[in-house]
Amino acid sequence: MEQVLSCQSAPIACGAEQLDGQIVFVDGVLVAVLTQLSGEHYGSHDGHWFLEAGFGRCDPTGTKLPPFASLNEAVAWIRSAIA
Repeated sequence: MEQVLSCQSAPIACGAEQLDGQIVFVDGVLVAVLTQLSGEHYGSHDGHWFLEAGFGRCDPTGTKLPPFASLNEAVAWIRSAIA
């Protein structure tokens, strides 16, 4: 049976600033928190998406993933992680 992946927009506190974020669920269970990097201090990663937290099969187990170029790319990684 295919698992249902859904995203919900949520602002994420990041130090003194607030970033756009997505909380990601699979079959209603939280599996990931993503933030969209915004600001000149992110350089070439400005606008990219970063996995702030992954749970269960979306936990990168100590590996720091590079930012994803788009939300679609991040969601594709999550789909592959839960497969």
